[in-house]
Amino acid sequence: SLLSGSFDDFNGAYRFGKLSIRLLEKLQVKEFSHRIISTVYGLINSWVEHHHASLNPLKAAYQNGIRYGDIQWAFTSIQQYCIHRYQCGNDLASVEEDLRKYGKLMTEFKQATVLKYCLPYRQAILNLMGLSSNPLQLTGDAMNQENLLNSALERKNINLVFVIFSQCSVVTYMFGDYDVASEMADKAQYIVDRSNSPTYAVCSHTFYYGLITLLLARKTKDKRWE
Repeated sequence: SLLSGSFDDFNGAYRFGKLSIRLLEKLQVKEFSHRIISTVYGLINSWVEHHHASLNPLKAAYQNGIRYGDIQWAFTSIQQYCIHRYQCGNDLASVEEDLRKYGKLMTEFKQATVLKYCLPYRQAILNLMGLSSNPLQLTGDAMNQENLLNSALERKNINLVFVIFSQCSVVTYMFGDYDVASEMADKAQYIVDRSNSPTYAVCSHTFYYGLITLLLARKTKDKRWE
């Protein structure tokens, strides 16, 4: 994951990831397999393979982590599983149900840090399903945008700040507030340029950033969007 996250060597990271999986299968080290699987399928393989290919391994990693009592890695795996489902375009109601169900378990097992990264995605889904009073803000049953953002800024949790801004850009774009979408995407991009974020988050952000920029270029004819 260091090769892909820090040095942009996606093919090199992919090769080492495949080697790690083969060694796991050969050595049958089941008590640690979920950590390797979560890293490979959560942070590396989606740069090369389709997102869908990560779903079953990540869910299996969660189950294995629970089996061996490695709670943090188990919930990190299921967090990535849920978010990958969202990115894959799975049925929103089903993804929201999973995020809600596993979110309750994260709370029960005191996995607050892992849970926080799920909240912007769940709230974005609720907004897209028409289940929020203000679809342009990530505030509703899952979270309060201002409170979570301020908490993340105070703790200098820039990866969580990125997730909030990126999902804000998604919902504001989808509901037609393109100026705010552009502002949120700019803030998210500023963080991307200065940190290592998971594959699924960076790819999704880049896709929507491109859509927002293209729309504003056509709408305003402003050369800054070229």
